[in-house]
Amino acid sequence: MLTRLKIIITLAIWFVSGAVAAEAVKIGMITTLSTKAGYLGEEIRDGFRLAMEQGGSKLGGVEVHLLVEDDGRKPERGKQIAERYIKR
Repeated sequence: MLTRLKIIITLAIWFVSGAVAAEAVKIGMITTLSTKAGYLGEEIRDGFRLAMEQGGSKLGGVEVHLLVEDDGRKPERGKQIAERYIKR
């Protein structure tokens, strides 16, 4: 039982230390910024940016970069954007 506890504690410390030293994370946001519905996407984007600023551009201690793309209120365009980033 004591050995199992040691292993769990060691793994927990290892995961936490790895998260602190992690590289910056890129978060992608695909939303509508153009057309008449664009104001909704702008508010979502601006709200997320505000939350990031208040957190010092970090989530869970890891630096975050936000990538925003406009889908033009076209689902097929949103799919193309997502596929382009997945292939990277």
